Amino acid sequence: MSNIEAIKASVKELAEARKEKSRKLKEGVKESLAHRRTQREQSNRPA
Repeated sequence: MSNIEAIKASVKELAEARKEKSRKLKEGVKESLAHRRTQREQSNRPA
């Protein structure tokens, strides 16, 4: 039974890691979009 318990634990760890990775990816996308937006605003300003 310990083998099954170990598999369940590893599956749980992988699921949590995947959630964390997707959350970080979403944050990175938000940051890059905001950065691009500020760069676009700065480049559109007449010198």
